[in-house]
Amino acid sequence: MSEALGQELPVEMPPDSPVRPTRLDAFVTGGAYGVLAVAGALIGVFGSFYQSGGIGPIPVVAIAFSLLNFGAFRLAGIAMETRLGAVVPSFAWLIVAIFLSSKRPEGDLVINSSMASYVFLIGCSIGAVVAVARTRSRHESQLLTAAPDTTDVAGAGAADDARRGTPTPPPS
Repeated sequence: MSEALGQELPVEMPPDSPVRPTRLDAFVTGGAYGVLAVAGALIGVFGSFYQSGGIGPIPVVAIAFSLLNFGAFRLAGIAMETRLGAVVPSFAWLIVAIFLSSKRPEGDLVINSSMASYVFLIGCSIGAVVAVARTRSRHESQLLTAAPDTTDVAGAGAADDARRGTPTPPPS
């Protein structure tokens, strides 16, 4: 079994890439994302139950959890070197927060409609969005790169001619 985990994956890698990923690398990466999801859910559970503390009218604990969320999600993105590393715990936190802020049939409610609860939900949500937006991926996304220039290729086709405004001669 250990031989199967160490085999190289059949993926196309850039020629300048020094290391090819193995099945073990894929397994460890998947496990790391799973751990990040559990960590995001735990942050959501603990934050939901302890966010109501404060000093007078100032919801200090909710503000602290907002900063904790931002820091945890940002560090997860940095550690995984992808935005997905920040998205996974953020999404797990969001699912837990939504579940614990919804009313149960018995009437129980963990996150109620207090100032601290609103600061917790809005502050942590903003922290999650900022953490994801500020995380830079090590690998450049193919969706954000420009399409290759095919103008110098002979016989590029009628679509390229139409895009450039060049009339295509009729077939003879």
